[in-house]
Amino acid sequence: MAVSGVELLAGPGRHDVRACAAPGCVLYFVRTHRRREWCTPACGNRVRVARHNRQRRP
Repeated sequence: MAVSGVELLAGPGRHDVRACAAPGCVLYFVRTHRRREWCTPACGNRVRVARHNRQRRP
């Protein structure tokens, strides 16, 4: 497992490793699409719900 981690972080794909953009999430992921920002759809959903709630507050 350690060898795989070193290969991931030191290999040619190291530029695709990203931290999740969701507040409070501490996970990292390998970006498979240029627009991907979150580690899971659940994190993306939480960000969208929070943005919606901020816009709807009076």
